[in-house]
Amino acid sequence: MTTDSGSNMIKALKDNAWPNLQCFGHRLHNAIENGVKDPRIGRAIGVCKKAVSAFSYSWKKRRDMSEVQAELGLPTHQLITESPTRWGSRQRMIERFLEQEKAVVRVLGSDKKSRHLVPTWQDLDVLESINKAVKPLQEFTDALSGESYVSVSYIKPVLHLFKTSLLQPEEEDAELTKTIKGKIMRYLDDKYSDPVKDELLDMSSLVDPRFRTTYIDPDKVEPVKKRAVAEMMSLPAPANNSTPQQPGTAVQLSYVMSGWRYFVCPVEFNNDSNRFQMDCEPLELFQLQDYALPSVLESFTGWTTVHLYPFQIHSIALSPFASIMGPFGGFFASGFKRAFKTKVGISDTGPNPSKVIQQLLALRIDQQLHIFNSSPQLT
Repeated sequence: MTTDSGSNMIKALKDNAWPNLQCFGHRLHNAIENGVKDPRIGRAIGVCKKAVSAFSYSWKKRRDMSEVQAELGLPTHQLITESPTRWGSRQRMIERFLEQEKAVVRVLGSDKKSRHLVPTWQDLDVLESINKAVKPLQEFTDALSGESYVSVSYIKPVLHLFKTSLLQPEEEDAELTKTIKGKIMRYLDDKYSDPVKDELLDMSSLVDPRFRTTYIDPDKVEPVKKRAVAEMMSLPAPANNSTPQQPGTAVQLSYVMSGWRYFVCPVEFNNDSNRFQMDCEPLELFQLQDYALPSVLESFTGWTTVHLYPFQIHSIALSPFASIMGPFGGFFASGFKRAFKTKVGISDTGPNPSKVIQQLLALRIDQQLHIFNSSPQLT
């Protein structure tokens, strides 16, 4: 179970012995908040927020800023306001503020009421250090917080990337930048040092074909592999049943109807008895056959053979084509309306979209019959 870092949630899961993992995006947010806890940073961010607010509440300053941007050749971007619950918005606010620093200083400095909001060179240096430290982490918060895809196997590789590249201090970094990087990395190392969580992350990386054992401690590779094998062996084996359960009502009904001559034989008039009769030797299409499944499907289903009528095979082959081509009737109709400038689907000056689809389906059926049937006759 994935949760935030709330102590009540963590305690509840621990008391119930449920496997759990804290959201990486939330952990990264807390790590960055911890990394920027510094009086100098607090003052610089406060100056930045007040300057941004001055433009947010004054249309005149925004007008003057547009003029200065055009004069200085700066991008015509508006300043960004921070959202307290999203650290990324703070980084974007700082980055945009630094981009428009010359325009901001000129506009604020030209008004004596806002002149005190002009940032000092020390404030700008601090903002530069913050931006350089946390900007490379911007994309990871959203990428590893997705709900529609699995991202747990990414955590080990991402932590390795942080430690060896993105949060690795460089020679040209300012001291404050190095301090921020170090505090963020130490926080993440501490939070992911739990042996239980580390084992869960190792298992996740192992089953991901992109990573396997690349980011697992060499001393732990063999124990992790043994545990993975043990868990796979403990899974229940699929039932080896050669007769599959029918997936739907239509398929079940086709089995019943195919056993009655009334549904599979042509109607003939008997002159002797003076009545219609339906008695024939069913075509091969309506004779039950055993089909051996390919090894790939056998490994998934556990079945070695299936009992099907040949016409069911044809239905399976034709239904995907019909389901794909059918919806395109609307697209064809829209295209013909625009091409022939008509408000109706059927035009005297252009082809009928419905007939185009019908002809394609008829062509596909005829092709199916000629390829797989000895005689293209329907009963």
